[in-house]
Amino acid sequence: MQALAALAGGRNPLGRPRLTEKRRAQILEAAVRVISANGLCDVNIAMVALEAKMSPALVLHYFGTKDRLLEDTLLYSEDRFYTRVTEELNASEGSQQRLVRLLKLTCLTPSDATSETYDDWVLWVELWARSLRDTTLAEERSLLDQRWRQLIAGIVMDGIQQGDFTHPDPLEFAVLLGALIDGLMIQILLNDSTVTASWALDRCLKFCSKELAWETGGLSVDQDLTDKAR
Repeated sequence: MQALAALAGGRNPLGRPRLTEKRRAQILEAAVRVISANGLCDVNIAMVALEAKMSPALVLHYFGTKDRLLEDTLLYSEDRFYTRVTEELNASEGSQQRLVRLLKLTCLTPSDATSETYDDWVLWVELWARSLRDTTLAEERSLLDQRWRQLIAGIVMDGIQQGDFTHPDPLEFAVLLGALIDGLMIQILLNDSTVTASWALDRCLKFCSKELAWETGGLSVDQDLTDKAR
């Protein structure tokens, strides 16, 4: 079977083109940009194909339906976010540094964020809105929220083991902090005059300090924790 596929120039014996990871990413990245700019409801296959520089027939052939493309795009955006965040957190020493870094990576203004980060947040807002009436997306939303909370809870549990934090229920803390960040980011995306990125970061840090019995010593999000950790 593999030999036949190779002779077919990357196609299987039935002639159906293989969706390589590179081409799949190209389509999904195009879909992220189009959805971020236009919203889920107004996006169609032709718009994604144009952005990806492919024919609509080819995009439809790979994904089957618009709904499947949209669902895969949301999951792709989420995986891309966690890959980026994991790399950043792995480069930080200690649970305190990782928690501050996580706050900095998530509470961003559109002008401060990379285009990828901004698009990821816009897609989340679209997902929340559509999940109200779409049971499939509602289930996906629940799984993605669980992943988000587990990331936060993992940092807190490490901090408890290291003696940096104190909290009776890390998962409960993760639910509260996740909801706080989500709510503040909606205001930031809407360009609220009161909820700026620096204001949101400061409030999140104060919340963490209070909930985790974390003696920050007046630490602000602009400060580096490296010296404190030493």
